[in-house]
Amino acid sequence: MFFKKLFSIALCAVLALSTVAVCAVGANALTPTYNCSASYKTSHYYQDLLKVKLTGNCADDIVNVAKSQVGYHEGDGNTDLDGSGVRIDLIEGGNFTEYGYFFSKGKSGYGSWCAYFVNWCARQAGISANILYDKDGYVKNILRHYKNGINGTWYKGPYYGGKYVPQKGDIAIIDFDHDYNGGDHICIVARDSKDLSYIETIGGNEFDSVCEGTFTADIEGQRNTDTIVGFFHPDYYKNSYVDDPTHPDNYDAPTTTLKTGSKGSGVKFVQAVLFRLGYLTKKTDIDGVYGAGTATAVTRYQTAKKISADGIVGPATLKKLCDDWDRLYAEMEKNGKKAELPVMVESEFTHSFVGDVNCDDEINLMDVTELQKVLAKLTNEDSFGPVSQLDANCDDDITMEDVVILQKHIAGLISIL
Repeated sequence: MFFKKLFSIALCAVLALSTVAVCAVGANALTPTYNCSASYKTSHYYQDLLKVKLTGNCADDIVNVAKSQVGYHEGDGNTDLDGSGVRIDLIEGGNFTEYGYFFSKGKSGYGSWCAYFVNWCARQAGISANILYDKDGYVKNILRHYKNGINGTWYKGPYYGGKYVPQKGDIAIIDFDHDYNGGDHICIVARDSKDLSYIETIGGNEFDSVCEGTFTADIEGQRNTDTIVGFFHPDYYKNSYVDDPTHPDNYDAPTTTLKTGSKGSGVKFVQAVLFRLGYLTKKTDIDGVYGAGTATAVTRYQTAKKISADGIVGPATLKKLCDDWDRLYAEMEKNGKKAELPVMVESEFTHSFVGDVNCDDEINLMDVTELQKVLAKLTNEDSFGPVSQLDANCDDDITMEDVVILQKHIAGLISIL
């Protein structure tokens, strides 16, 4: 299910759909999500980060962010976070990085940092903090979390009988120590794999640096695929885009009936779904207050869905909203739409003869023309029987939007019958 909070069983059945939404606005230059350290800002890694263009495809974006940092070397203190260090064989580095600095909210850049790096990449890519584990940097804790399938799907590695072929943006947990007691390293899958014999990754704290690497089934050693505990395939588009007020998953789903006067996150959830489905038209309509505008939108939605049109969001209406939001999300996944969710125009209406303005039992451009005449005051709307015939979008008003609805119906983009 795509919702941030699960509905009560009595209110909405859970639909188990696969991974898809949004991580960042398409084609935007990246802006760091935090105040970078003074040392890091002097580095070319910082400049390379700023050059990353966020596409809205979360898998692409997290990998592109990671690639911008390839070569970064850990430092020896908080004033040494520019990544310019050089590896000295057999001598452990200082484990101070910009990624640790970010994770500790500027307190200290110190730490075993492979997990910090993955988390940093996700956040700079615009991916919601709740998608990838960010409580601490302990790989064993991360592994335990991912095995629970929270906001994603866990797949066993090939050595453990897994058959899943990893995709770009997946998170790999590695057991370099071969102690079969959890993992000791985490990295990002850099591109879709063709099979389980050759897997490309990008990871931090590999030879004290950010490195690109491969795991193969043919070469003995630490980089053999038998060291892969498994892959976490994140539901990047679930609960994502936390700064978008129109995204329903940013709000708690209601667990009680909503009506005029209700307030809170549950109201925002309903308003956001109605906005996504086209029944509310302005972002400012998502204000958490169940006023007359929201009640009208709910009534229109209920009418279209053949639910008792009382303007109240009870169990039946809430379940239908839930179903429609899941359907829209599934359509996005099917169509590969990784950028901002589209706002849909209503696709179902229940008026008798709606759209058949001239009452000839057919909806065509003649009806569009007749409706335009009504709007231009050239023809009296009473000439066409019930006003509902002209009110294509069911908002109890005859406007140019009704003309557009008819045109879209004629073009086959929506159905109003």
